[in-house]
Amino acid sequence: MEKRFVIAIILSFLVLYVWSLTNPQKSKPLLQNKTSQIIENKEFTENKRPSLDSNTDRPAQLAPSNDSNIKEEPFVAETSKFVASFSSIGGNLKEITLKEYNHTLPVRFFLNLPEFEHVPFVLNDSARNFVSYVYQNNEIKVVKTYHLSNEDNLINVALEITNKTEMSKLMDIKIDSFSVDFSSLDKKRQRLNMLMEYAISHNGTIDRKKNISKFKQENDIAVNDTVNWIGFRDQYYCTIVQPEFETNSYYIESVNEKKARLGMKVVENRIEPNNRVTFESTVYIGPQDVKLLNSYDRGFEKIISFEIGGFFDIMALGLTDKIAKILLILLNFIHKIVPNWGMTIILFAGVIYGITYPFTYKSMLSMKKSQSRMQVIQPELKKIQDKYKSNPKKMQEEIMKIYKKHNFNPLSTLGGCLPMLFQMPIFVSLYQLLWRNYAFKGANFLWIKDLSEPDRLFGLPFNLPYFGNEFNILPILYGLMMFFQQKMQSKNMTVSDPAQAEAQKMMAKIFPVMLGVLFYKFASGLTLYFTVYFLLTTLSHWKMNKTLKMEEQKAA
Repeated sequence: MEKRFVIAIILSFLVLYVWSLTNPQKSKPLLQNKTSQIIENKEFTENKRPSLDSNTDRPAQLAPSNDSNIKEEPFVAETSKFVASFSSIGGNLKEITLKEYNHTLPVRFFLNLPEFEHVPFVLNDSARNFVSYVYQNNEIKVVKTYHLSNEDNLINVALEITNKTEMSKLMDIKIDSFSVDFSSLDKKRQRLNMLMEYAISHNGTIDRKKNISKFKQENDIAVNDTVNWIGFRDQYYCTIVQPEFETNSYYIESVNEKKARLGMKVVENRIEPNNRVTFESTVYIGPQDVKLLNSYDRGFEKIISFEIGGFFDIMALGLTDKIAKILLILLNFIHKIVPNWGMTIILFAGVIYGITYPFTYKSMLSMKKSQSRMQVIQPELKKIQDKYKSNPKKMQEEIMKIYKKHNFNPLSTLGGCLPMLFQMPIFVSLYQLLWRNYAFKGANFLWIKDLSEPDRLFGLPFNLPYFGNEFNILPILYGLMMFFQQKMQSKNMTVSDPAQAEAQKMMAKIFPVMLGVLFYKFASGLTLYFTVYFLLTTLSHWKMNKTLKMEEQKAA
């Protein structure tokens, strides 16, 4: 096994990983389509799951049937943190835009009461950060109140239901925490659906659904358990709904391929005549900032996860999330010393290079020694291959004799691969960390205006397929680093098989180009890191080759 094997392994993992980001495969559903399912040791029957609308005593009908002729009356409230859009239909908070970041998550209809979502509510009261809607008939009165904070990223929502009759009412209702609606996303954000995820925190565990691309009815679930919070996140931001009332289950119900409801069931409530019940919830909408989320002391920070799932988590030994969070502490520490994210990324790349250098050096040294020994026996191997080319079995026997004669084990070259493979957990964790770090949003460095976007050195007067009309220099530099590194490595390789030699040359050309193309649309912060990192490793290869060559000349 020659050194190109290591290159092929590492670059293949890189290409597969990057390709999975830009072309996500259909992920496995949270629940497989089986008759009986278990989620976190809680069993339920999918085809006969418990109804969230039923009880031994059937609840009274709370709202009238739908009327498609109802006219919507929109209302917009704006604070220093949010721009919130409301609708008189259902008295719903339809959409929230983060004012500071000019970002809107694909999340709609917060704390919606499904039974009332199509009835007309009246705007009861409003102020800059306060909105109240009311609906009532002869039997029931529903008041929905929203308090939008000016100081933090929290919204308080209160749902108040009053029994206006002289008879008690047994209520068994559902509350949609929110609906996820991908139809509102533009094409650019739709390509990033592999970074979208919903999560439900319940009874000390968190169920996650990663890489959401579409919703299907066969994946609908209902789980009996106490809900702590229900959340959704994209690349940098998240929304979390935490009930301040007692719940006994949560559900995920698809409306169509682009939309699904995520909600919870209220523990049974009996409203006595002329009495009322209130269900309050706290909503967080903002960046995935560990420090900020921790400050609320509600467990919101647990929505942040750097797990990627599937094959790459296996390659990272299941340590992706833990390693990424340790690296995040290091990244933030460097930023405190050097308060510029561009310089922080460069220094961070240098620190990680220093940490992984012993593995890299050991791998390079081991591969070099194996290659040197291989060069000694190469002439003998060539003679055997020419002599027994029509008799593969005999050829293999003679080759093994030569290996035995020179005390050479071809598998010994695997010793050079293992140190590189040990770096895979760090490698995968870094991708997740740098790809999701909200702090890069709006951060500038040199010509780069936003480290969360491609570097955009200058604009082109024309559009190119995939590349668009922007010239991004960092992905090109990254590809060049990979090209020069492979070229230096190939100089030290001796390949007797012409077909292998040609394949090696082809790989040395194709991989750098492929990586440059795949990284072309990536965040410049991520590309800057890997450009600097591979620049350092390329210099290491050059220096080591020069040192080993001098040692060989002295020995000769």
